[in-house]
Amino acid sequence: MKKITLLFSAILALFTISSFAQDSCATAVVATDGVTISTAINDNSPGANDDDSAWYAYTAGADGTITVSACGGGGDTYLNIYNSCGGPIEDTNDDFCDLGNGDAYASQISDYPVFSGLTYYIEWRDYWELTPFDWTITFTPAPSCDEITTLYATSLTNTNIDFYWDAPAFGTPAGYNVEIVPGGNAQGVGVVASGYVASPTNAFSAGNTLTAGTDYSIYIQTDCDTDGTSAYTGPINFTTLANTPPANDTCSGAVSLTQETNIASAASATPIAGTILDAGFTTISAEDCSGFTGNANDDVWFSFTALTADVNITADTEFDSVLTLYSGADCNSLVYVACSDANATTPYNEQISASGLTIGATYYFRVYYYTTNAPNPNFTVKLWTSSTLGIDDVVANNNFTYYPNPVKQTLNLKAQSNIQNVAIYNMLGQEVLKTAPNALDSEVNMSTLSNGAYFVKVTINDTTKTVRIIKQ
Repeated sequence: MKKITLLFSAILALFTISSFAQDSCATAVVATDGVTISTAINDNSPGANDDDSAWYAYTAGADGTITVSACGGGGDTYLNIYNSCGGPIEDTNDDFCDLGNGDAYASQISDYPVFSGLTYYIEWRDYWELTPFDWTITFTPAPSCDEITTLYATSLTNTNIDFYWDAPAFGTPAGYNVEIVPGGNAQGVGVVASGYVASPTNAFSAGNTLTAGTDYSIYIQTDCDTDGTSAYTGPINFTTLANTPPANDTCSGAVSLTQETNIASAASATPIAGTILDAGFTTISAEDCSGFTGNANDDVWFSFTALTADVNITADTEFDSVLTLYSGADCNSLVYVACSDANATTPYNEQISASGLTIGATYYFRVYYYTTNAPNPNFTVKLWTSSTLGIDDVVANNNFTYYPNPVKQTLNLKAQSNIQNVAIYNMLGQEVLKTAPNALDSEVNMSTLSNGAYFVKVTINDTTKTVRIIKQ
């Protein structure tokens, strides 16, 4: 039974080769499994400075996994594995096991998947010292039905967890058997949620069957139909939240805000209350901001529709906060725009001043505590700009006018060229009314719309302009 962690990611020597391996991937020395290799690194750049390497090339004779190990080899080692020369590092290890003197400085990468006929590149680096050392490659044939190795939570609340997993490296899954049991229980004991998930689906929800503030364990088994089943992977442990998280704990629940315009400064903008109390999960890891990467697990989310090409977002907090802005039509297509993590002492006031926004487009931002357990989780945000609705000026240049604003019943539109189309959208970006007047003048009946702010997109000469209208 394989044991993995939730991510909210001796062999008998046949003979010994003593050599100086080549110092580049392109001239790597061939290595095979079942062989103890004695390695000393060419010290082209004197000293243990991470500038020199000994490279080996291993070609898999069959599908399976390899364990590359210098445990007990007598040297303080640093190990990388690549799938190709010039490619990214696929796996790495520094301190894994005992050198034999009580220091766990030897390196080992275990169960690295390899596929028949493909070549993999092993790099030993002189990161710490130049002492010659022994190491071994151990090959294990692939199982006909493999276990999963990685699981990701996508939502965690006081009564539920949603999660998904990567398909195993080997075998052809027909589906997966999933069980959730009380923390500390073995697989099958006291099951509180379970199910069979048919491939290619690889996600599961506990369905709000869990108890707040309680430890649980997940077990998952791969079912490969006629090729049998894998052992259960687990326990994968988690604890439900003690209390109900805020509604905007994840991006999908982002609170929609309205941007204020023609505001002189942050002091004049309207504060909007927020809290990270009991926020305990994120679907997006923290980005590097001002050279620091924090813990975003207690983030809360907001969204807005850009009324101008520039915007200021201010977060006034009593905790070491981070503020991040994204563009994107929805939470599945977020693109990082900017962040603020400028203040390390109270008051922790963060502000993003962004320009180049697309008027009428949706944007998201989040607030979180840089570490964990904020002393005072409450805060306020402000969404504002000193600009007026510049889109009105652009429309005016085309001799287009509209009135009244605010409007109670009828919006009047006038232009020197035919108005081809008029479309009205609410603040969620949903189209609520559309007409095609094809005339110089148009009267748009807005009497059936609810009170509030709307975007009116008017197309003239195949050019679309947008204005913001208040319905009373």
